[in-house]
Amino acid sequence: MYRSSKLTYLRFLLPLTFVLTLVWDATPRSEINRARDFSLAPPDSSEKTKLKYPIRDKKAYETQGKKHPLDLSEPAIIKEKYTLDQEQLKYNKTSKIGSLDYKLPASTSVSDQLKASGAQSNKDYFRQRAQAQNFTKGNGLLPQLNIGNKVVDKIFGNGIIDIRPRGTAEVIFAGNFNTVRNPAFSLRQQKTGQFDFKQKIQLNVTGQVGDKLKVNMNYDTEATFEFENQMKLDFGGKDDDIIKKIELGNVSLPLNSSLIQGSSSLFGVKTTMQFGKLTVTGVVSQQRGKTQETELAGGTTTTKFDIQCDAYDMNRHYFLAHYFRDNYELWLNKLPFIGSPVVITRVEAWVTNRSGSFEQSRDVIGFADMGEGKHRDNKFWTVNGGPDLGSGVNNLYAPSNYQTYLNGYGNPALAAKFRASYEIENQLSADLATTGLRPISQYQAINFARQLGPNEFNFNARLGYISLNQALNNDDVLCVAYEGTINGIP
Repeated sequence: MYRSSKLTYLRFLLPLTFVLTLVWDATPRSEINRARDFSLAPPDSSEKTKLKYPIRDKKAYETQGKKHPLDLSEPAIIKEKYTLDQEQLKYNKTSKIGSLDYKLPASTSVSDQLKASGAQSNKDYFRQRAQAQNFTKGNGLLPQLNIGNKVVDKIFGNGIIDIRPRGTAEVIFAGNFNTVRNPAFSLRQQKTGQFDFKQKIQLNVTGQVGDKLKVNMNYDTEATFEFENQMKLDFGGKDDDIIKKIELGNVSLPLNSSLIQGSSSLFGVKTTMQFGKLTVTGVVSQQRGKTQETELAGGTTTTKFDIQCDAYDMNRHYFLAHYFRDNYELWLNKLPFIGSPVVITRVEAWVTNRSGSFEQSRDVIGFADMGEGKHRDNKFWTVNGGPDLGSGVNNLYAPSNYQTYLNGYGNPALAAKFRASYEIENQLSADLATTGLRPISQYQAINFARQLGPNEFNFNARLGYISLNQALNNDDVLCVAYEGTINGIP
């Protein structure tokens, strides 16, 4: 139905266009070009509609009509053009939107057009001069106020109040609403939302009340430090006044003495008064900063600091054996020389696997008394003599001595059980009555343990301690295997 009606409209439009074309072409070309005069008489209209707020547009014959201050300007799409008719000594004005005439053409005399142009030029000139004068005076957003009270004049010098705020303020109010179609959530939980409110203010206020009180304030919501936001009220008295100066806000107390240092970064009240030849300065404030001293001696910096007893770094630094802990202070008595006979050449560290990756994992077991001579938690192990460090220092284990516990005391079948991860804990439990080995405190097995890489820890080869880059959890287990020499002997 819509398609047929459109075709009917086209059939009606085409013949009409053809007729108009014929009429236009029939006009003789030799017709005399008559003088064009667009001065039109105002149309008569007997019907008038009274509006509460009248809207008046320019008539077709008016070049410059009366304009109310609240009326909007002409849109930019309307182009007005003036052409000079030299024969009639008139200006012809056309108003077009694109190539179409928006209004009927109008004309005015040359003298009237020159008067109107001159009046508009004078108006624009005096407006620019007034704006330049206001800018030179520095008038702010708020005009000056003159109170004219005698009491105010006596306190502040005069009653003129001049406040000049400058800056920008930006407020952002947004909302973030999400819908998650998860059947595990209830319908209310599937829709979540929250509002986001941000503000960015950069404000600078300078002002003066009379001749004595000055106001200065800087405020920025994006300031890096709090002391960048300054606020200060400064009251200055005359030469014969007792109160010489009163400061409120950010104040300071400089002193001329080198024995007692002054304070800065203060927020409070500072008053300076004079009684004859006596000058009194008082400050009641809160200190917002602190002073830190640094001493330079021989090109190095010396800084004193205090560390609380409970502020040490936990679960990161460990001695490899009691032997290193017992001799730590002794080896450091003659710094910078370290008197340790030990040189550790290789360290392996295994921890509880929390990563979820088991490609490079293995089962390990650690013994607290392995390599310990003097400090043994289980007295079942006998000391073989020699230095108090090394795998053969007691009969728990020695690589070259088969008559040790973990080597099965020379029994290959028993030694094989200590090499199998699924049998070693059963064998240790079976020997509990004989050896007294208690789990957790004297040995600990880790299934699927993860070996730490070289970039995850470091060790001191002379003092015998290991430092982890990341602290262990309270329920993590660390097992360490190391090799080295004592006095050059492996």
